Amino acid sequence: MLANIVFRRTKIFFIKPDIRRKSLKILDLGCGTGFLTCHLEKLYTDSWVVGLDPRKSYLKEAKRKLNGIIIEGNGLCLPFREESFDIVCLYDVIHHIKIRKKFFKEVKKILKKDGYLFIKDVEKGITYNFFINLIMDLLQFLAYRENFGDYYSQEQWNKTLLHHNFDVLDIKKRGCEISILCSKIGNY
Repeated sequence: MLANIVFRRTKIFFIKPDIRRKSLKILDLGCGTGFLTCHLEKLYTDSWVVGLDPRKSYLKEAKRKLNGIIIEGNGLCLPFREESFDIVCLYDVIHHIKIRKKFFKEVKKILKKDGYLFIKDVEKGITYNFFINLIMDLLQFLAYRENFGDYYSQEQWNKTLLHHNFDVLDIKKRGCEISILCSKIGNY
């Protein structure tokens, strides 16, 4: 139930007329257990939705929930051809990426010329929810040896995305959540 509410907050990006085309190729990069991938499969029934994550345990659970393609892989070396996706989604994953320059280069490489990058993450700040996320990071580190999160403010996101040649088209904020829709500028 809570997961559905969280998705409804960001769904507005996925129903924009220019995005809501038929037969899209969508990558949920860092799909984890398939939360967003599952919603994207339901929203885009005529599309090709792919989930990618480096953790086998998460992918095993994702495969139980999904009909689509689930691949084990790393965001620093994506196993796809150039310009193969219309939309690349980073849903609560980007704060775990430490080598962002190489990561964004890989994302740009696989994103089509008129494609979109969607990022949903926790915004850096002094809020109750931000501290809850830090506690969750600690628990993930203890359970899975996963890196601590590296969170950005809206201003940091704007600078970072522009630096990596992405044009910020829209930003939505709710509490400590930030959702960003971008398009790539030029080639990779």
